[in-house]
Amino acid sequence: MLPVRLQLYNFLAYRAPVKVIFEGINLACLSGPNGAGKSSLLDAITWALWGRARGKSDDDLIHMGQEEMSVVLDFRQDANLYQVLRKRNRAGRGKSTLVLSAWNDDSRRFEPISGDAAIRETQNHITQLLRLDYETFVNSAFLQQGKADSFTITTPARRKEIFADILGLSRWEQYEKQAKDMLREIDDSRRVNQIRIDEIEREEVREPGLYDQLIEATQQVEAAMAARDTAEKSLVEVAGAQAEKQATEANLAVIQRQIEIHKVDLAALATNLTRQYDQLAKYQLVIDSQAEIEANYAKLAEARQSAQEMGDRLIQQRKIETYLNGLNEQLTTERTKLEKQASIYEDRIRKAELAIADGTKLQAELDTINAELDRLEKRKADGEQIQTEQKALIQEKAERRTQNEQLKTEMEDLRKRLDMVESADGALCPICGQSLDAEHVDELVMQYTAEGTSRGDAYRDNEARLKQIVQISTADESTLKRIEKDLKVFDERKKQQGALHERWLAMEAESQQLDLARADLEVVQRVLDGEDYGHELRQQIDDVYQQIATLGYDQETHTEANQTLKTLSAFEAQKRDLDIAVQQLPELESRLQETQAQHERVTARLNTDCAEADLLHPEVKRLETLVQEENFRQSEVNRLRKEEQNELETLRSIRQELNAIDVKRKRKYEILAEQDVLQANFALYEQLREAFSKNGVPAMIIEAAIPELEVATNRLLSRMTDGQMHVRFDTQHENKSGSVRETLDILISDELGTRSYDMFSGGEGFRVNFALRIALSQFLARRAGARLQTLFIDEGFGSQDDIGRERLVEAINLIRNDFDLILIVTHLDDLRDAFPVHIEVRKTRDGSSITIV
Repeated sequence: MLPVRLQLYNFLAYRAPVKVIFEGINLACLSGPNGAGKSSLLDAITWALWGRARGKSDDDLIHMGQEEMSVVLDFRQDANLYQVLRKRNRAGRGKSTLVLSAWNDDSRRFEPISGDAAIRETQNHITQLLRLDYETFVNSAFLQQGKADSFTITTPARRKEIFADILGLSRWEQYEKQAKDMLREIDDSRRVNQIRIDEIEREEVREPGLYDQLIEATQQVEAAMAARDTAEKSLVEVAGAQAEKQATEANLAVIQRQIEIHKVDLAALATNLTRQYDQLAKYQLVIDSQAEIEANYAKLAEARQSAQEMGDRLIQQRKIETYLNGLNEQLTTERTKLEKQASIYEDRIRKAELAIADGTKLQAELDTINAELDRLEKRKADGEQIQTEQKALIQEKAERRTQNEQLKTEMEDLRKRLDMVESADGALCPICGQSLDAEHVDELVMQYTAEGTSRGDAYRDNEARLKQIVQISTADESTLKRIEKDLKVFDERKKQQGALHERWLAMEAESQQLDLARADLEVVQRVLDGEDYGHELRQQIDDVYQQIATLGYDQETHTEANQTLKTLSAFEAQKRDLDIAVQQLPELESRLQETQAQHERVTARLNTDCAEADLLHPEVKRLETLVQEENFRQSEVNRLRKEEQNELETLRSIRQELNAIDVKRKRKYEILAEQDVLQANFALYEQLREAFSKNGVPAMIIEAAIPELEVATNRLLSRMTDGQMHVRFDTQHENKSGSVRETLDILISDELGTRSYDMFSGGEGFRVNFALRIALSQFLARRAGARLQTLFIDEGFGSQDDIGRERLVEAINLIRNDFDLILIVTHLDDLRDAFPVHIEVRKTRDGSSITIV
């Protein structure tokens, strides 16, 4: 993977869109003060490719105060150009976006190749394309801050575990676990099979007894079948009695239902005859009063005609009166509108007078609020000024702490050199290699003491200034809290100012409308007092009164006609009864004769059915005795059939048990054969478990890989130290007891001999760490199947003296041809100038910016 172009937006220290072009750069130095955002560029690359960086979560990477961020990375892989875009938004359901695109020479642009795939699928596509996952990348191409010595300073046992992880030997642990699981599974299967064999053999012991039970059960079945056959023949002799009884009872029930129906019909006919005789007498009584009824009915008709005419006129008059009421309501509505308008003008005048009276008080309140807001604005400006000063103090604090860490390291190095000079007992100086005499010792002691004192003074000055910064920051925090407390009412005062201003404007508007409202009220009041409205409605009301007068409705005549109707109303019902009696009398006499004949026919049928029922009662009693005998014999047959079925079930159960034993015997032979196969597999997986363990194949792989790593490390270390330092790896260590244990010791030798890593200075140790990490990076990339094109070195070089730095720069230049891009991150100016290309990072108020020199 070779970066070509990187674009950031709102990522960590970078706010405005920032572009970095890597194309054409082979060796560059990424420089800038601490906290400016140098390492953030490397975080952006790993986050774009794998969605992982130093932050605990993606939201931690978004620039402070912003809601979204994005990183776009163009890179080459296997001579092809790709682009990956990754976005993150704090809010919303679609928080993350990931798009992978490839360069199309025909369209001259990037075209997506991930389509609508989910982020997980696109991430898998990127990892497969790079042939590197995040962990492999940061352990190979990415030398992160503080991790260069993570491999060398750990224990030998842990170092061997780390190397095993780098070699991907964790899968052998999985293979060993799988082999152990298979061994447990095979052993469980063998135990289960043995339990099954024991159960089958216990069943085989029961077989002879079951054969004896089979003979006895067969005899019992034959005896039960003979008894059941005899009982069935006895049942046939009385079969059918129940059906014959049911048929006879059904016939008797039909006749009895007919008798009941005949009785109900006779009762209904008798009631009908009584009703018809009564109706005949009523009709005859009405016909006898025919002359009187007809005379009074004629008077009733004449009174109804008169009442009808007066009623029609009354309806017309009420319609006209309804129209008249509507006209009066319209006239009242017009007056109500005028009165309402007058009330509105009066209310408007009253509000305007009150607003004008309140104007002086309102102006005083507005002046007070404006003065308070001016004071708060000044307090707000003071707080912003203090915050700006605090940011400067924070930056100064970080810089002085960094300087003190550097000074402390340098003083410790001087102390070590001073101790070496004072304790030296040889003829040569252990530092510079010159002749070591008393004068030279004193000179070195004075030099190192002076340098230590100078650095100690600078260290103490920084510590004093740091304490002063803490005091200033504490005072500023207290002032900011008081300002923040004052500003809590700022928004409320703004709202009050707006409300008072609105009231002032409303007061001015009311004042301008006061004279107009008084004039409008005078006009409306004059119209109401003179009733100068609704002239057309008043004329229409006069016309309606004239129509009522000409209609001619007489209330007295109408009342007299209604009284006559009330007096003679009974003759209307009598006239209706007379008409019905004259019309229905012949038909009623005919129905009466038919009802008498039907009564005589039903009486004859009733007598016939009663005689037949008397004959069926003795037959039913005879059949009941025969049915009881049939039920007894059927019960006996059922009992014998059940006994026969029970004996058959017993016989069938014994046969099933014998068959089951035979099947289990066959299964036992199959299980025994399976046990032989399981025993062979158990031996095979036991051999595999031993091969997959740490002392098996993984140990062989480590033994084969160590020489390759050792050669690569020494090749680079020799360049950095002019061949004076050499590294050797020891994979086994002999215990005091004489046994050998697995380990991974790092043995370092120079012109003074072989020593442990702790005995070397910081600069010497860093050279070993650097050479070992470069060798591990190349080794790990080859193991992952990828070519390591890019190397990022995010390490502090402060532990190196001038010569060590020169040799490191020389070593980096020596390996530059092994990589297409090497990027070194540092804040040291003299180291920055040792490289041909500078990528300078500066921190500004709008976020960090980048300049390529």
